[in-house]
Amino acid sequence: MNQTARLGLVGLMLAGTIAMSCNSGRADPAGDALARGVAAQNAGKPEDAKKAYFETLAADPRNLLAFHNLGQLYRVAYSKPAIAAGYYLQALEVNPDYAPSLFGLAYVQAQQDLVKESIALYRKVITIDANNAAAHYNLGLLLRISGSIAEGDAEVARGRQLDPSLSAPGPAPTAAPPSSPSPSGSPKR
Repeated sequence: MNQTARLGLVGLMLAGTIAMSCNSGRADPAGDALARGVAAQNAGKPEDAKKAYFETLAADPRNLLAFHNLGQLYRVAYSKPAIAAGYYLQALEVNPDYAPSLFGLAYVQAQQDLVKESIALYRKVITIDANNAAAHYNLGLLLRISGSIAEGDAEVARGRQLDPSLSAPGPAPTAAPPSSPSPSGSPKR
């Protein structure tokens, strides 16, 4: 299982743990539905997960984890970055400093060639969690693409220092930056 998949599963398992720990013997329709959604998403059943997250939101219209997990679902399972961005934004309306949604939004904005916006979001993630290896790494790749090679190299190096499994980027662009990262320079999920 690659680093991206591990991070996604860890986040989903954490969400499920939080949901289950909030249910201390009382009926908790939102927590129960969230837990079902997490289990379905971890089992590779995106339609079941989506249905459960909407049930969560019906019971708790400001459920941060349901919005975030819908963002993850649309980003990973459905490859629909614009829809994923909308759910990440809804999660950030509940908690503007929720680093996992900031990271997810940064990632999908990079996919949509919104490099400056993505850079700003990765910087915010790092402000909240200075040891987020993937955020440092992705920020570095985007800085390199935008022409800030030295700063980008430093961020990539910091990301690799925190997590040596992150792959090294390709050579720095020598001409006009491409409109999106190359496969060897794609941001980590």
